[in-house]
Amino acid sequence: DRTVPEDLYTTTEIPRLDAEGLPILEGWIEEHRPRLVILDTWGQCKPGSDSKKNAYEADVEIASRVKKLADEFECCILLSHHENKANAHDMNWLNSLSGSLGLPATVDTIFSLKREMGSDEAVLRRSGRDLRDDSDIALAWSEEGWIFKGLAREIKLSQERLSILHSLEEAGEPAPGLHGRAQLVDPVDDHRDADEAHVEQQHQHRHTASDLDVQRGDGVN
Repeated sequence: DRTVPEDLYTTTEIPRLDAEGLPILEGWIEEHRPRLVILDTWGQCKPGSDSKKNAYEADVEIASRVKKLADEFECCILLSHHENKANAHDMNWLNSLSGSLGLPATVDTIFSLKREMGSDEAVLRRSGRDLRDDSDIALAWSEEGWIFKGLAREIKLSQERLSILHSLEEAGEPAPGLHGRAQLVDPVDDHRDADEAHVEQQHQHRHTASDLDVQRGDGVN
């Protein structure tokens, strides 16, 4: 059902969340008691830079005030943010967030949607202290929206298996230096162990650098 809910409120303008804008947002939340508020994009909503503070301190201060609103009124406030394309291929995907680490160091949870241009498939990365499982999720786009396909690492392994099998069928025989078909298509545990070790390494890095997690991506929805 893609019917627009009657209680959906949208606006294309909101003051920056400084001494003027933050009370406006708080008053609106107090009046309407929404379950979800989306600020898209965060860069258009957050206050301008303060020459007396460095970027990290400024981001922590405003993100803390927004988080306090969410906690006080028991609602989710989603900050839609962008990636820094220069760090898009960093092994630690948290480093790809645009701006300072003050934002990811303050919010509860971070979600990052990664999709190649023109592709109908994407990977949803997630990190958060309240998450029991932060494994990457595979998604596929349809007319109804994004559809859950499973854990990204399992989908990737399945695609790699099919590619190997297709190559073997075309060759008509195992490639030189390989010890049979089973060895090629059944190293699932080895791949899974390597992926889990990498996830654990990221988890330790997050809680050493700062005890926190983010959400990303102009206006209040």
